[in-house]
Amino acid sequence: MNNLLDHLARWSSIVLTLAVVFGVGSGTVIAIIWRPDVNWETYNLPFVITAFGYILAVLLGLPNFLAGLWSFVRARWKQGLQQLVFFIGPVVMLFGMEGVSHYLVPCGLVNALGWGTPDWGLLLTDGTPFVCAPLVTTPLTDSIYSRAHLLHHTLTAGVPFLLLYWVVLKRFVRPAFKPD
Repeated sequence: MNNLLDHLARWSSIVLTLAVVFGVGSGTVIAIIWRPDVNWETYNLPFVITAFGYILAVLLGLPNFLAGLWSFVRARWKQGLQQLVFFIGPVVMLFGMEGVSHYLVPCGLVNALGWGTPDWGLLLTDGTPFVCAPLVTTPLTDSIYSRAHLLHHTLTAGVPFLLLYWVVLKRFVRPAFKPD
């Protein structure tokens, strides 16, 4: 059973890495070739594929989550935590990709909290703060915001969380799986 869990954990990590790499690659391509006259759904497919990769990694980590809970029930705390990482990591990546990436934009945070548009820094000609320019609905800013949307999600959340996930695996989890 542990051999199967190790294989599923390995595949979960591989799928997660491939999803982030695909997100960076396809986000870069979209940013380069984006045309405003093309339907947005065309550009949404790579985002859906990236999100599917995260969801698949979560599903592959689910048996490790259950095994980790079972280890907790049997008071094997260290083993339980090490098994939970293979489920919790992809879950954090999935929610981080959508949630954290939007909350890293200052205007997105203050608008979500209902505080209105912040009054930070230089102002554009219409009085909107410069840092909030992507949220202004003009054809130019809409194209910039749409063009870099997937790249924004992947670079602000996917890549940093993946690096953190790999550090946790390397430091705390993988040494436990090495044969004696």
